[in-house]
Amino acid sequence: METADSGSVSYIGADDNSALTLSTVMDGAAWTIQGVTPDREQSRMSEEGDGVWYARTANEYLHESINNWETPLEDLMRDCIFALSDLYATSVDNPAGLDPMTLPSAMITCTRYDEETDIIEYFNIGDTVCLVEREDRIDRVCATDASLSDPEFSADDQWRLSFQPEAIDYARRGTLSTNEVEALYLFPTAVDAAVEVYGMYPTVDAFVEDVTERGVEAVISDISTIYSDPHECGTLSTRPGVRDLSLITIQFEEIR
Repeated sequence: METADSGSVSYIGADDNSALTLSTVMDGAAWTIQGVTPDREQSRMSEEGDGVWYARTANEYLHESINNWETPLEDLMRDCIFALSDLYATSVDNPAGLDPMTLPSAMITCTRYDEETDIIEYFNIGDTVCLVEREDRIDRVCATDASLSDPEFSADDQWRLSFQPEAIDYARRGTLSTNEVEALYLFPTAVDAAVEVYGMYPTVDAFVEDVTERGVEAVISDISTIYSDPHECGTLSTRPGVRDLSLITIQFEEIR
């Protein structure tokens, strides 16, 4: 796995672009994107699964465009959907006739920040998570959490980055100030499950405290042991590999 620590930003994640979960740290931006392959046998774009293709291609798109501050982050994500839709449509036979349930998608938590204007933008869709640490509390940003508060919600209703631009309307997005945020923590579903489902930590605050004290590499190493032991993670049919675990921390106290 790849690790980095610049003082203000710490990161651990997959060290190649064939993983289903990709995390990226750039100057003033960071994100974790997790591909979803509905049916591996019907993959059309990649032998590793079309979710891998979607995550990798969206990751490349963000690398090239994330620093365009003239475009709001949610509009940039919408443009990303259009770009991937066009690429997919020109690469497969009869795209209009494909079963939508077999199409790839991705979940993402993304942020970018400008030290000069003190603005933080965030965008979240799917099960990936961003924790916002303030002086007096920790807020959790996860689009699925908002959906679960709707009594009409079902798993089939979950919106992701896909080929439907209207998905952007169901994302959690907005702006914050670097003056009100102590730190951000970005991570995929598997890390969230270790905290929220498998009880590795009693509270989110305890998770954040451990990350702060021991660092991202030690915490991810511990979380990986849960998924290597079938007795620890119950009846999961597919356990995430180590490459699907990642964690990004951004300490704004160090940036200010």
